[in-house]
Amino acid sequence: MGEFRADVAVVGGGIAGCSAALHLAQRGYKVVLVEARFVGYGASGRGGGQLIFGLAPSQKALTAQVGREDARRLFDLSIEALDATRALIDTHAIACDYAANHVHVATKPRHVRELTEWADELHGEYGYESARLLNRDELQGHVRSELYLGGLLDSRSGHLHPLKYTQGLARAAELEGVRIFENTQVLRYDSGSTGGVAVHSSHGVVHCEHLILCGNAYLDGVAPRLARRILGVGTYIVATEPLTSIGSWITSGSPPIIGCCSAAA
Repeated sequence: MGEFRADVAVVGGGIAGCSAALHLAQRGYKVVLVEARFVGYGASGRGGGQLIFGLAPSQKALTAQVGREDARRLFDLSIEALDATRALIDTHAIACDYAANHVHVATKPRHVRELTEWADELHGEYGYESARLLNRDELQGHVRSELYLGGLLDSRSGHLHPLKYTQGLARAAELEGVRIFENTQVLRYDSGSTGGVAVHSSHGVVHCEHLILCGNAYLDGVAPRLARRILGVGTYIVATEPLTSIGSWITSGSPPIIGCCSAAA
């Protein structure tokens, strides 16, 4: 790597880092991206790949925490992220197995009522029309199971292969002139001798005017004050081979290993 000069240095080759590098390069900035392992190594390449509107808390919970206006801004930001992701996939021909549609399902009558209230809120308060209710028969066209009583289908949401998507962003960034250095551990950063920032790594130094830290939970040692505010969380999914007959293991009393769980790391 040696010694480089750039307008912006980006630390971390996940979705945030690759996207930031790509967009900055498109605006004419000289960008260097440094990644400790390989592009997509961390959470970005190992996620569930779900593109879903909104945030984990409900809009009501967000409103209680941050107020109505900021809750609306956060919701709008999530929608902007959906549209931006699809635009990046189309513009840069990223082969990431994107599949449209996401459905929240109901297993109890109470869940059906909750989904109905949610749909009313999305349509009435947020003007979000792409989410629509499905009755039990309509849901069969998306999820072939008798367990569910209905669902809320969103055609604007979807699913993709997160590692392929992250690597696609990196390739697009390189085509725009971004220099990407993998297997290069950032050790520290400090004020440069001639102003700006000096980013010291295991293989050299990047001198830049601006520094973007996109390491998420992997910043320990590089930015200790920021790292103390981030909690690493691991989620785990266990899956089987395709099941040919669900009824057979129900009657035999020997179910396959199937399901998911999560734990804090």
